Amino acid sequence: MISIRHNDKVATVCVTAFQQLLHTQTPWGEWGKGYTVRADRGRAIDREGMEESEKWVPKPNMYRTLAAAQILRELHGDRYDHRIGRAWNWITKCHLDKGCFYTWYPGQNFELEVEGMSLKTLNYEVDLRHTAEALVFALQFRNLDDTAEHLLPGLHLLLDNQQNGAWGEKVGLRKVQPIATTYAVEFLLRLPLNKLLDLSELSAKDANTLKQRVDASTSAGVAWLIRQAQDKTRDLKDRIQKMAHTLYRLGPVMGGAGQPLGQAVVDTTLLPGNADHLSYQDLVRFAVGVVVAQRMGIAYPKVYFKHVCARLVDEFNYRALDAPDYIWLLETFKDEPGVAEAVRGASYFDYLDPNQENRPKAPADKADNFSLLSHWLAESLLRIDNLRRGVELNVEDYDVVSGQERARVEEILDTLEDLGVGKVSRQVLEHTRTILLAPASAKSEKAWEGIESLYRRSGPAELLAKLRLLKEQQSSNTRSALSLLADILQVVSFIL
Repeated sequence: MISIRHNDKVATVCVTAFQQLLHTQTPWGEWGKGYTVRADRGRAIDREGMEESEKWVPKPNMYRTLAAAQILRELHGDRYDHRIGRAWNWITKCHLDKGCFYTWYPGQNFELEVEGMSLKTLNYEVDLRHTAEALVFALQFRNLDDTAEHLLPGLHLLLDNQQNGAWGEKVGLRKVQPIATTYAVEFLLRLPLNKLLDLSELSAKDANTLKQRVDASTSAGVAWLIRQAQDKTRDLKDRIQKMAHTLYRLGPVMGGAGQPLGQAVVDTTLLPGNADHLSYQDLVRFAVGVVVAQRMGIAYPKVYFKHVCARLVDEFNYRALDAPDYIWLLETFKDEPGVAEAVRGASYFDYLDPNQENRPKAPADKADNFSLLSHWLAESLLRIDNLRRGVELNVEDYDVVSGQERARVEEILDTLEDLGVGKVSRQVLEHTRTILLAPASAKSEKAWEGIESLYRRSGPAELLAKLRLLKEQQSSNTRSALSLLADILQVVSFIL
């Protein structure tokens, strides 16, 4: 317990963080990006700039999906199980197959360049870190009987790919890292191995061998993480991002047995004074690491930590944050007097609630939700546009990935309509759907004219000027219709 002053303000921050956490779950189930708009191009992309790989395939957000489900269950019991179930459907339908989490990666460039862009190979590969995270999700939120088909193969995959105590991101990748190792160790620590073996057909001898491998692997993984925590040569920001994260994940699982790890992180990374010049996002990581260390019985200077927490409250701006930040804020403050009760007792806008009568009509929350949906829509449209020429040239797997993105677009458009948008908004969405399905046709041209007409009547003057500039770019063939549409969607939330 931090026992800082103004707990009513802390409670307000946490209630807001929880609402934003609900907003950032996508219609297909994973937790997506927050309010991140690139000012120079006006597109909805990551605040650091859209990563090169994400221009071709979306990066699965497995960690934030796992952590979000955990905080939902911890603070609200089964109230949001419809969201946790949706997340599991995304994991199993899109990625998890017999214990292996598959995802698309852009590979090498082809020799062929199309419209100034080098087409890439698209590879469907096993991601070890996401595999471990998905298996932890299965252990925490699904029945063992229902997930045994994933747990045993996933266990063998992780055991077979450990390198000198650690794990990397992908199979065969020599570079190991703390985050991948953290989740692999967490899975091994949480795994009810005896119960799982009872469901298997392994002989007693093979089962005993497997137990010995798991014990040795877990010990080696923990020892490797402790050595990493003791390494002061890495950049402080990097240490905070990785080792505070490690403590956040493993501290609750290891308890007192994790004290050597916790003490190493505190002694090298979470030292008083190290948080003085951190960004807000790194500050909240620092704070959650200290909170977990305290829960493990590791002493920490109270005066300095109160200063850290006061900054988190005073500088809180939810639009500058992302789903992990909301989660770690809730984790940091949930034990403060009255905070958990305030979070549980608040009324939230839950756009994924299957019972529409339970959706409070809060205009500000609805606008935030529509803003995020339009950002995700723009990202998918940009990827479809980047994949377009590869699809037309029958490049292997481009049609598969493009089809997956189109399915996401349909889900978002259906969700917007289901939320009861107004007449003008519905017309914009219908035009959007037309352009998506027939980007180079007479129908598409009419749809563009329809959008311009609607914005002329309902949008601000500066929006109409931007729209006309985009239309000029389209007529000169400098940009495709879908790329232009992605820019226009940044302001869909104005009309919505």
